[in-house]
Amino acid sequence: MRRMDKEFNKKVAGYIDKLKKMEQVTYVEEAPLIKKGKRNIIAKSFIVELDYDQLCLMGSVDVFIYYDGSFGIAKYGIPFGINDLRSLQDVIKFFYGTPFHLNLEKVNNLDIVRYIVSIPEIKVSSFRLLEIYIEQMNISLHEIDKHCHYD
Repeated sequence: MRRMDKEFNKKVAGYIDKLKKMEQVTYVEEAPLIKKGKRNIIAKSFIVELDYDQLCLMGSVDVFIYYDGSFGIAKYGIPFGINDLRSLQDVIKFFYGTPFHLNLEKVNNLDIVRYIVSIPEIKVSSFRLLEIYIEQMNISLHEIDKHCHYD
């Protein structure tokens, strides 16, 4: 088991180096593991910051590396809020045609209309596909940053 963990950690280190070399990635930090049931399903969990200087917390994306060699990408650790209809429509427009699903949660008991937007995990089978999805997420988040009112 120790040998398997050692080999797995070598692979993870290689993936992290590749992530850090991506043009849009500013920062990669290991996050606490997510537990499902009695055991860890996810081997490693990371917070990847996309273009932090421009996007700040909007660019925080969750990346997962699984023991079976697959990967996951999501944006639910740090969701964002939308307060107007036009911005909500634009968020949907900017993610239209991407592989991502949007979770829209209406916040009740406020004097204003507010929705919390998060993106559930998508599992992918290769690191190259993960890179492509990170690029697509980066493009969509930059469009939201330019055209929407969010917090």
